[in-house]
Amino acid sequence: MGLLPQEYKLSQELSEQFKAMREQVIKDAFTLFDERAKQHDAESPFWHRYPFGDQSYAQMVFETAGRLVSAVRAGLQFAKVEDRLLDLINWATMWLAWRRMERDAPPQMPETADPAPLDINAIQPLGTPVGLPPSREPDATGAVETPKRKRLSLKRS
Repeated sequence: MGLLPQEYKLSQELSEQFKAMREQVIKDAFTLFDERAKQHDAESPFWHRYPFGDQSYAQMVFETAGRLVSAVRAGLQFAKVEDRLLDLINWATMWLAWRRMERDAPPQMPETADPAPLDINAIQPLGTPVGLPPSREPDATGAVETPKRKRLSLKRS
């Protein structure tokens, strides 16, 4: 049994409204991504934050989905749930973009024009104190004097 003419017209109108809303949701997700990227890009390059590829993105999608489920169960405000949905869209989009980049043109890490030569003599074994203040330099036995600290009391005076 098919749709009646008036139901078909209503269905088409709803379909157009839904399409327009879906496009707006994607724009909102990308706007949110751009805002957050400005904050994070100053800290470290994008590829440094997700070094394990699929595993990194899978973890972020999983964590975001968990936050979304918690928000829905807790009955959080619409805006909080919407924000988590936009995050999920962005993580899924970044993951898919990363996979396509890997497939189509694996990114090459930038090479410096003149890399500094490695001085093998400057490498210290693990456990060697590096950069300690003069008062904390190890003695002949290798021990480092720990300064005395004032004990804090939880008692009220």
